[in-house]
Amino acid sequence: MSNTKQRSRSRTSMVMIAALLLLALMVASGQVSRAAPAPGKTAAVGRTAELEVIDQDRRGGGARTIRFAIALAEDTRSSHVETNDGQTRYKIQISSRRADGATAMVDLDLRRTTRLTLRGARSATSTTINLSSRVALGRRVELGRIERADGGNLQVALTLR
Repeated sequence: MSNTKQRSRSRTSMVMIAALLLLALMVASGQVSRAAPAPGKTAAVGRTAELEVIDQDRRGGGARTIRFAIALAEDTRSSHVETNDGQTRYKIQISSRRADGATAMVDLDLRRTTRLTLRGARSATSTTINLSSRVALGRRVELGRIERADGGNLQVALTLR
């Protein structure tokens, strides 16, 4: 590599380092901050959805209960949660709208995917629950129960607080 190209790269690197240091100093001194949301556009947390997923393996295997406590915004924006334990992945999207003082409309999209390797062959099972339901505040409601062809089952319950 020619001496001129090395000096050019060296200058570029020095400029980048100087810019990063300047940005770090500005952040540390408080001159750079997060942009404030526009007036009327902030999402206040209004409720908490306590979601319970009971997942029983096929052939009478043990049931696993996974509990999620998800903060919900008061407007119609969705909250998202995704978790993966190595074999099973859960993706949850949930939102609520006020219906009256004692109930709320809940929109739920829950996707469960399991990937297994049996005798060298990979297989996957997938379950999706997509629903809208009126839910009484403080009362546990079973939103769905699915009995899979492989003998396993999935139950989903929700308590809205």
